[in-house]
Amino acid sequence: MRNASLSLRLLLAAGVSTVVALAITAVAISYLFEVYFQKRLLDELRVDLTQLTAALVLQESGDFEIRELGDLRYDQPFGGRYWQVGYGDIPPLLSRSLWDQALNISVTETYGETQSAFVTAPFGAELLALSWRITIDGFDAPGGIVLSVATDLSELNSSSAQFRSNIAVWLALLAGALILAAWLQVRVGLKPLEQIRAELEKVAHDETGQLPDGYPAEVRPLVETINALLEKQAGSLTNARRRASDLAHGLKTPLTILAAHADDIRAEENFERADQIASQVASMRFFVERELARSRVSPSRQASSDLKKVAAQMVEAIRKLPGADRIDWTVDIPSGLTAPFDAHDLSELLGNLLDNARKYARSKVVLTAIDTGSHVVLRIEDDGPGVPEDELERIKRPGVQGTDSATGYGLGLAIVQDILELQGGELELENHPGKGLVVLLRWDKDREAPKAQGRTP
Repeated sequence: MRNASLSLRLLLAAGVSTVVALAITAVAISYLFEVYFQKRLLDELRVDLTQLTAALVLQESGDFEIRELGDLRYDQPFGGRYWQVGYGDIPPLLSRSLWDQALNISVTETYGETQSAFVTAPFGAELLALSWRITIDGFDAPGGIVLSVATDLSELNSSSAQFRSNIAVWLALLAGALILAAWLQVRVGLKPLEQIRAELEKVAHDETGQLPDGYPAEVRPLVETINALLEKQAGSLTNARRRASDLAHGLKTPLTILAAHADDIRAEENFERADQIASQVASMRFFVERELARSRVSPSRQASSDLKKVAAQMVEAIRKLPGADRIDWTVDIPSGLTAPFDAHDLSELLGNLLDNARKYARSKVVLTAIDTGSHVVLRIEDDGPGVPEDELERIKRPGVQGTDSATGYGLGLAIVQDILELQGGELELENHPGKGLVVLLRWDKDREAPKAQGRTP
């Protein structure tokens, strides 16, 4: 439960509280229903008891006669309404509905005070009885006269059961409606948090990204805190890249001096030592150049460039390099295709690949691009010597250079790999069926750039 979503927690809390509240409500309403109808029954019995008292006639013989009460239920065997009149030690007078079966009712000794009680009739019915003790002028009986009326509770119990059943159904429907309303309330209430999450996804790879304004007052402090953290992170990243760039630039001069010393040592015909120094200088220069390139890469989910335009510009720039004028450069890219890189990064990427192609192409380099619907594939092919088949995968690994037949692909491909991976792209190398190397760059049209873990210089 500690890791459960906030929506689930709120929904469970709302559901539990709703069910508990409605259960208590059901019990309370059922209780009030029974109390209300018992009160109504007692009011009816009080009227009947008054009528029974008024119908009690003392005859000259000293016996009592009970006139008809007008309610036929008193005259029907087990009709649901019952009365009895008792005095002295003689058997009580009973309504025909009791069928000669007297009720066992305890009555207070106080005259004129009504008393209600639940009793069980000899025939098993549960009754609600109302009684009082009275006295009549001219009639002397120990303890006075006890008059009782009673009603069968089966109708009340049946009505109560039906009421509880009905109210349970309606309260269950109400619970469902309230839980649905709570779900909608939770969704609406947490929507700003979802919006913050979506906005954070957009700015996750944007150095200058900030969450927009317009959030509710309750989450505005959170947005301000996040923006402050993003700003601080952007500053830290910029400083880290600047320090890495400064460090790399600072190392270039010592490396150049070491390379010059290696040449001096070679001039002294100490070739083995010169080669060792030159090899270490080349290795260090490789990592320096790579870190310089990486420090310039700016991963951004919002980045987008016109592929045809940038490719044409880079071809024009490469044409000015030595040996490029002997090559026929062809750019066959449909208009409207975009690449998920900013113009600088795309230029860096294409520049490395086109420069490698310039070095090894014999007479032509062709750039083509196709839209497969879900992907864009950029193809760069030359008619040079290609790369040995056993090295096609190896030279894609960072820091690995090819053999003499393809020397120079190590650093360029490492930079290309870095730029592509930051934007979720893929790099493939294959040899042309004739001769030459084919470089394939592929990226999703609706890509979602991965988080640049471990990419901060």
